[in-house]
Amino acid sequence: MVRERDLTPRPRTVRAWHERAPALDTVIGHAYASTMVGAAATSGDHLDADHVVSVGSPGMLADHASDLNVNSRAPIYASQNDITQFATGTSLGPGPVDDNVMTRLNHGPGSPSFSATEVDSDKGHVLGPRWMQWASVPPIEAHPSYFGMGSAGLLNMGQIIAGDKPNHAAK
Repeated sequence: MVRERDLTPRPRTVRAWHERAPALDTVIGHAYASTMVGAAATSGDHLDADHVVSVGSPGMLADHASDLNVNSRAPIYASQNDITQFATGTSLGPGPVDDNVMTRLNHGPGSPSFSATEVDSDKGHVLGPRWMQWASVPPIEAHPSYFGMGSAGLLNMGQIIAGDKPNHAAK
């Protein structure tokens, strides 16, 4: 299991190996990996990242994007298009930061109150029962769609990694 202490030193190491112009480091977390990114950026350590991207996240252990300890002015991007959004606010049990403290997922990074820059991603196809369509429940199939070849999510992540604004920003 990856813990926040495993993630925090890595970007500093990568930056030290970079020989030319300053490196532009982007940390991307999908699903529970985004929770680990949040743990790394809220555990008292500094996550040396120029961009943070959270996709399909149940929560990042922070109430607001500004609670993440990343480089100053580092944009926090989020896309939430699948069923994991219903896990926000739940308890994970003993947490990744402290085994003696119950950990709550707080607001999902895709929620307006988190204040991340929302980027678009593919909605996936609703293949489930009709009640899922009627209740506007995001399809389970959308969860891996962020990384589909040619998908809006993958195109946005490529733009962010390159240091450009995403072309497919959500409206």
